[in-house]
Amino acid sequence: MREYGLIVPTGTIFGGLKKIHSLYLEPLYSAMGRNLREAHHFHADESGWHLFVKIDDKGNYNWFMWVFISKDIVLFVLDPTRSARVPCKCLFDIEPEEIKMIKGSIVNPKEKKIMNVDKFSSYKMLKRLGLVELTFCWAHQRREFIDLKTKYPELSNWAKEWLERIGSLYYINNERIKYNQQDFLFREYDQKLREKLDEVSSLINGEYSHPAQTAIMNSMKEHWEGLTLFVDNPEILIDNNLAERMIRPVVLGRKNYWGNHCIWAGQLTAAMFSVVQTCLMHSISPRAYLTYYLTECAKRGSAPSEGEIELFLPPKLNESIKTELKSFG
Repeated sequence: MREYGLIVPTGTIFGGLKKIHSLYLEPLYSAMGRNLREAHHFHADESGWHLFVKIDDKGNYNWFMWVFISKDIVLFVLDPTRSARVPCKCLFDIEPEEIKMIKGSIVNPKEKKIMNVDKFSSYKMLKRLGLVELTFCWAHQRREFIDLKTKYPELSNWAKEWLERIGSLYYINNERIKYNQQDFLFREYDQKLREKLDEVSSLINGEYSHPAQTAIMNSMKEHWEGLTLFVDNPEILIDNNLAERMIRPVVLGRKNYWGNHCIWAGQLTAAMFSVVQTCLMHSISPRAYLTYYLTECAKRGSAPSEGEIELFLPPKLNESIKTELKSFG
């Protein structure tokens, strides 16, 4: 603004952003959350985020930015914890007190959803509650072998063999999913994939002398069901790299400007990350979309009502508007 000769007080800018968030972006963000919960399959991840509001007596300012992704929506959620209550609330609209009530009960398997995740314990809680089936990330599994190779040079060759083995799984599966399930080539690669996984299974059930080998094999045995869920469900990705890519701007932001100074600004950040990444998912210009949406709000004098706002979500736009926003600039 100063470059254009406009001298605007900082408080005016902050006040304007706060008003834009509360009146226009928060209703849109809430609609994105409702749409997300309708999906059957999610990717999820979380990373640290600095919010300079003390949350305990120790002066802890470390919050967390979660990301939940369906085929249509990318939703970032800011929360002070990494507990299972965050995905329970965001994906199933279950409040913390309700979690205690359903512990020990099992949800009808037909209602279970599928989540691509890493091995973090909060996701495992959702499985124990009977809410989801977890498919664990082979990229994270690969990373464990890379870390082992670095930490234990004497296991370098052994870890290298495992990296090559995992690379073969990726190659075979990538070839497999190029084809329809009824195609001969799909069945051929599917058979190769199952044979390779049988080989992996026999190896992880072997005996090993080094404690680090035993630990990583025990981890793979413990998570084997989730590591192989993609085999019978070719539509499921072999890793959680989609969520890793989506959360990268959060990691870069944390490094470049640390975080936020108040809760509403953190919520605005989560809403903007959500809008931008959802637009990019649908090849829509975020700037064009926000211009369109806020112009519609200005015409109405308010955000669209809860009954109509879903039609303004990027995946719900009519094709002519979507095409116009894709070609913007």
